Amino acid sequence: MGLKEYKPTSPGRRDTVADDYKDFKKSKPEKSCCPCKKEGGKK
Repeated sequence: MGLKEYKPTSPGRRDTVADDYKDFKKSKPEKSCCPCKKEGGKK
C-alpha cells in the first residue's frame, strides 16, 4: 500500500502521511462470496 506525503504548507500539515488507497478494488463484490439473499418488499 502506498503512502501520500503532504508538503508542509501549514504547521498542521507538517510530517503528515496518509494512505493513497490505490490497492483497493473499485468493483462490486462477487456474488458467490455473499451468502445473503435479498428478502423484503411486498409479499
